[in-house]
Amino acid sequence: MSLLMINITKSETKFNDLEEKMWKKKMQEGIEELKEQLRKIDNELLKSKNNNELKVKDFQKTTIKCKFGDLEIYRRRYTLKKNGETKTVYLLDIYLELGYCGQYSQSIVEMILKEATEKSYRKTAETIRENTNVSITHTAARKILINFSENHIEEIEKEKLKLYEKGYIEGEKELRIIYEESDGIYISKQSKKRNKKARKGKKLKSEIKIGIVHEGFEKRYREDFRIKNKQMVATTKDAKYFKRLVDMTIGTTYKESSIERIIINADGAGWCKDIAESPKERYQLDMFHIQKKITEVIQDKEYKELMSRIVKTDKPEYIFNIMYNYKVELEHDKKAEELEKVKGLEEYLRNNKKGLLRYQYDLGLTQEEIEKQEETEYRNLGTEESQMYCGCRKRMKKNRTSWSDKGAEAMVKVISYIKSNLLEDLITGKMKKAIEKELDERIPEPKKIRKKKIGKIKYVTKNSILESLTGFRRLKLKNLLRDKSFNEMHIIGN
Repeated sequence: MSLLMINITKSETKFNDLEEKMWKKKMQEGIEELKEQLRKIDNELLKSKNNNELKVKDFQKTTIKCKFGDLEIYRRRYTLKKNGETKTVYLLDIYLELGYCGQYSQSIVEMILKEATEKSYRKTAETIRENTNVSITHTAARKILINFSENHIEEIEKEKLKLYEKGYIEGEKELRIIYEESDGIYISKQSKKRNKKARKGKKLKSEIKIGIVHEGFEKRYREDFRIKNKQMVATTKDAKYFKRLVDMTIGTTYKESSIERIIINADGAGWCKDIAESPKERYQLDMFHIQKKITEVIQDKEYKELMSRIVKTDKPEYIFNIMYNYKVELEHDKKAEELEKVKGLEEYLRNNKKGLLRYQYDLGLTQEEIEKQEETEYRNLGTEESQMYCGCRKRMKKNRTSWSDKGAEAMVKVISYIKSNLLEDLITGKMKKAIEKELDERIPEPKKIRKKKIGKIKYVTKNSILESLTGFRRLKLKNLLRDKSFNEMHIIGN
């Protein structure tokens, strides 16, 4: 026993060393096994293909960084001839839905994106190195996120916008009421030396516009509700573009003809209430912000309780009468500082007067029904604000983080698609295929028109007057001569 202990001590073997060796060994075994499985599947696809339009061209080598490490594979490349067009396809990629961005596998990209939206790029790189056999830098993690946003999210977003606004795609789900909750978050921008504000020491700010489109609330437990079918929309661009994204999200999810009312809940910012454009859209001032401002401004307990209660009734405008009385008392007591705050609160509420009435009253609910929140799905909006914005606020405002325009837009896009559970559909190409399928079903393939060949133009003169001309002058004169209204030089032949 003692001899054994001496030998172990002399070997200086540690558990961590053994664990690391075994882990590397299993990673290598995983690479080889994965490579073999992919080879077998590729061979089976070759045997089972029953399509004369597909022809094997060659084998192509590619390297994919996956969880096991660098995976080098050779997969068959086919040529596909269809409708007079020839393109290159990989049956292995199609069959396995092999999604990867650049040299990284889908699983690695997903891991990087999810980690990067929760923590810094540097910590993201550390997490990847610790949990996989892939080593990346923090700059590589940032580049992957930005490239994914630009080449996947923004590309398909641009395409969907174009198709939606032309009326080529639309949603199928029918629903009477849609909810939209909007708010903004200010983040610090990276300063540039040439920027005048930066030189003067002023902090540069950029606003993230965030919206949540959902179908209201559904019971999860006895007295617990959750938002139904939530979709997040976010951008650092202007309000007009944000509105287009929201409309597209609604229009490509739901059948617009079935929608009777779109309830827009916001905090009173100009761009938030201005996005309510159509007769179907009804703007409502967020109750959470109303109550917060009343609590912060009104010092008298009785007036505070009275104002907080009156804005929840079907006569919320009565708050201005109460506020008038309170201002008289403050003026009499010479409380100038509080009086100015009350005037500011009054201005805020008057600017949003049309949004004071709760949407539930528009839907025909009574005050008693609204107060019994546990018995109805028409709950007060804004209750899920933490869910809506915590992802962006936590990642983009902590630790004095500053952002470039490109980096900020990429980050909010990735966060919004993760929160909407659409990340996998983007990486695998399912979203793009769904759009292509809908276009094929809705828009018939245009018939090819056989163009009549136009031969050499002959004129009354023995020799063509075009023979002495070239380029732009020749083309311009040819067009003029074809126009009979131009002059009396008529085309004899064609």
